[in-house]
Amino acid sequence: MLRIEMTEYSLGMERSLIFAATVCFAMVSCVQESPLEPPTGAADEPVTAKAPPASPIVPRTPLQLGSAPEDVSYMQRQALYWVNTFRVRAGLAPLDQEASLNAASTGHANFILQNGDLYLEQGLSVHEQDPERPGYFGARFWDRFEVTGYNGKPFREVIAYHSQASTAIAHWMETVYHRLPIIHPNAQHIGYGEAHLVNDRVNVLDIGAGNGWAPILPGGIVWPPDGATQVALSWDGLESPQPPIPPSGFPSGPVVTLTFPSGTDFAIAEHSITDSVTGDELPHMFLTPANDENLAEESSVALYSHNALLPARTYTVRLKGVVQGAVYERQWSFTTRPVAECSISWQDCGVGKGCYTTADLGAVCAWAGSRRLGEPCEYQNDCEGGLTCISHVCRSYCVVDGGTESCDAICSEGWSSLNVPGGHGVCKL
Repeated sequence: MLRIEMTEYSLGMERSLIFAATVCFAMVSCVQESPLEPPTGAADEPVTAKAPPASPIVPRTPLQLGSAPEDVSYMQRQALYWVNTFRVRAGLAPLDQEASLNAASTGHANFILQNGDLYLEQGLSVHEQDPERPGYFGARFWDRFEVTGYNGKPFREVIAYHSQASTAIAHWMETVYHRLPIIHPNAQHIGYGEAHLVNDRVNVLDIGAGNGWAPILPGGIVWPPDGATQVALSWDGLESPQPPIPPSGFPSGPVVTLTFPSGTDFAIAEHSITDSVTGDELPHMFLTPANDENLAEESSVALYSHNALLPARTYTVRLKGVVQGAVYERQWSFTTRPVAECSISWQDCGVGKGCYTTADLGAVCAWAGSRRLGEPCEYQNDCEGGLTCISHVCRSYCVVDGGTESCDAICSEGWSSLNVPGGHGVCKL
């Protein structure tokens, strides 16, 4: 079975969003279950996999950009690098990591972990703290910034519940509201903190606006960027607060956003997503500060098609309106991943995800865990990409007939075949 994680978003100092009871968080189990654990049995004929092409939107490793304090943890440095990798691909400058924001993020992650009942049972916003509880050091994130000594302007805070920084950041980048602070022109500094206890984990990313300066960007910042490849075909809508649901429900197409610096006077009147092959305009949701209260404090718009996109297809987005009193028009294109399924051998799902086998759905992408070979597990994606959970232990996938990388070659203790497409097995321990 696959574990599904969700997130929450804070729009800033002026407002807060109530923590939904269905959101997973520390000390509470929140799992959407489906029968996806692969059974053992006879394997189907093997399928030769091809290496996925290089993509500006699916980097394998992060760009080592931005400065950080000398004493940061490995995960804090990874958070800095992944945030800046996405920012540079969006056309923005990298951010620096501040010790004060790291302290604020880490302290709040620990508070959530220690006081999990506040958020599910009592309905407190996950961005708030109760002064009567242990670990308290500020009611809201801007209060905590002041306590830890951040000298700039507080900007945003986002929270997730993943096993590692790269997964949390990649998940935020798939969403509507959580993506915006990461690739926002006004962002100048970040801090990252996390807290883990057994199966409970919390990721907190705090963002500061420094002196308030932002670059002049008349065209705005778009995501996916122009020319991006390997773009996901769909989005599951798992975000809290959840954006408006398409007429046929989620999954929708991937989220497309346009963001200007804070305070930009803009209005988008025309918007379209067009299939380059058929020329058809896709029906889609269109969110603005005027029609979505969760964007009311933002300088962004978001689009996502009612239905999933097709593989190996280029789509063109066109937006037209008025920005700062002048006519604005922007058009750009991106291309989706070449196939709907992923490759167990190549693990081509992108940052933070793994490709896992299922008997009924074939190979699917899911947010990957951090459990390593031989470590205990409950769900497939408790394990790192390339591993799966069999009999509550993380084990390696192998290819039944894969030459030098076949099950016979790499499984020293033997292997079992999986009753799934693609001719895969799993090594015994």
